[in-house]
Amino acid sequence: MEVLHDIVAARPLEGYQIRVTFDTGESGVLDCTRYLAHPYWSRLKDKSFCDMVRVDYRTLTWPDDIVI
Repeated sequence: MEVLHDIVAARPLEGYQIRVTFDTGESGVLDCTRYLAHPYWSRLKDKSFCDMVRVDYRTLTWPDDIVI
């Protein structure tokens, strides 16, 4: 069984990438381009909006309750 870890920090990078840090101290880069074609995440196409990423309740969120 795979254990899921909580996201504790997120920092926007170039393009549509976000550096994500987990409660274990490990980090990685999430490439959001795969979400851009879906209507739910279409607002992320606006790079300035995409850069508004924050961590709420251990997950990535944006204004208007958009969640990944």
